Amino acid sequence: MSRTVRTLAAAALAFATLAPAHAADPVKSGLPVGADQPGPFQVLSVLHPDKSQPGKYHAPVCEAGLNPLVLIFVNELAEAGKPQPLTTLLKGLDEAVARHTDVSLAACLISLNDGGYRDALENKTDDLATAITTREAEEAKLKQLAGTAGAKAVALSLDAKGGPKGYQVNPDAAVTVLIFVKQKVQANYAFGKDNPLTDPDAAAILAEVEKLTAGKKPAKPKRAAPRPAAG
Repeated sequence: MSRTVRTLAAAALAFATLAPAHAADPVKSGLPVGADQPGPFQVLSVLHPDKSQPGKYHAPVCEAGLNPLVLIFVNELAEAGKPQPLTTLLKGLDEAVARHTDVSLAACLISLNDGGYRDALENKTDDLATAITTREAEEAKLKQLAGTAGAKAVALSLDAKGGPKGYQVNPDAAVTVLIFVKQKVQANYAFGKDNPLTDPDAAAILAEVEKLTAGKKPAKPKRAAPRPAAG
């Protein structure tokens, strides 16, 4: 082997050693930007700005109407007491909802782990007691998260694994954030094991919320046309 060839081989080996490993591809989850909202869905309320809601099923999409809506789908909540960027995101989002009543901004954080409660309830299976135990444990995590974040304006709810039909939530995504304006996806953020949610990510999401709500006016529901007078 010539000296030139040996030199090139050594340089190539050194470059390969120093070059960073290929970063894992980011997880994809949720509807793409520009997609229309698939439609309403119901989730079990744990904490809600309307204090009459907890313990009942509610429809975040119907509550928001055409106004800006942030949906956060979480496949697995951290154990209570552990610091997590999700707390940062929830705290900032709660402040944004309280601040942007002028545009009727709404938000809902949904844990996709109801322990099979909904299925057991609807199908009247023998697993209902076990499902209630799991549901209550997850509710406790949500309440702890809300308490740590001081959240009062964001709804926190439970849904079955997989999330609502049509929203394309990836079970491998730890956190999926979808921002809607006029029932169309304006932003999509997804985080998995290889690219977990961080505090800078939370700040970027909150900045996007501010940008999308700036200068907006709350959408007014369409009024039904008046009926002609009987004659």
